[in-house]
Amino acid sequence: MLDTLHSILEMRDKIKIISDMAFDAVDEDMSGELDLDELGKVLRSVAKEMRLNPPTDNDIIQVLAELDQNND
Repeated sequence: MLDTLHSILEMRDKIKIISDMAFDAVDEDMSGELDLDELGKVLRSVAKEMRLNPPTDNDIIQVLAELDQNND
């Protein structure tokens, strides 16, 4: 059981590192926050790669509102 717990903790550490790197890659101004423009670029790029319709400005605003829990 201890080995399993250790494996899970290592996995969480790796996921954190990967998510931090992905965040830093899209945080163009290195502010530590994603603004509407940065998020829009990411969402539009992902939609293009997935061959989906690009999100509208309103879609991006709604995503940002959902993710920004402290309104900063």
